Amino acid sequence: MDHEDGEFFPDFTAEAEMERANELFSLGMKYEGTIAIPGWNPDMELGEDEERREYTLTVVMVREEHASRVIYARHAAYGDEQCCNLLLEPPASPGDGVRISYYDCETQCNGTMEVGTGEIRGTVRQLVHGETGFYHPSNVVTHTFELAPCRSMSAAKHLHGAHILACLERARLAAILVQSCADVLPATALQDTNVIDAAVAELLSKIPWREVFQSAASRVEDVCAEMRAQAR
Repeated sequence: MDHEDGEFFPDFTAEAEMERANELFSLGMKYEGTIAIPGWNPDMELGEDEERREYTLTVVMVREEHASRVIYARHAAYGDEQCCNLLLEPPASPGDGVRISYYDCETQCNGTMEVGTGEIRGTVRQLVHGETGFYHPSNVVTHTFELAPCRSMSAAKHLHGAHILACLERARLAAILVQSCADVLPATALQDTNVIDAAVAELLSKIPWREVFQSAASRVEDVCAEMRAQAR
């Protein structure tokens, strides 16, 4: 980690380790590594080496709820991205690593963070789809995840600020579009595209629709994670 992120040593107390872990899960922080989730390859025998996939964890929201710090992050692997609530617990003994757990509707991750490096390692469990309480067979040696920070806290803050500005710009363009189309009847526009003003057509081409839909889908995942956290 950068010098700006601080230097920590193995003789830190459990309280200091928790403080450092919370810093390492600041808004915008991103972690990269690999993961092997049980059940993704049904043809494999338990004990065989599961194919590891690229894995990311990105902090998307940090806020205070009922006088407690609540962290939401999106984790992504196997072409799927979902949001979850990160739970941090003090190490069982100083130096053992801060305990971390998080889960979405199917995947459950439990591990520890070494606060000196920010590295996270742990095990993975996977619910059988549609079967509440039933898990795919797993192996604590094979079905694991490992992550390491891939950006400093200052870079995370900068990138998050840029992301917010991009979201605001999309919202501004969408608001202008809605106002421009206020007097156009939907049925008319569908039957005759010539009724759309040239300026409106140009505006339509400027709106990054893929990012708009991806952002909306991600926000739905965020809300689901909030609901799961509140239901505990």
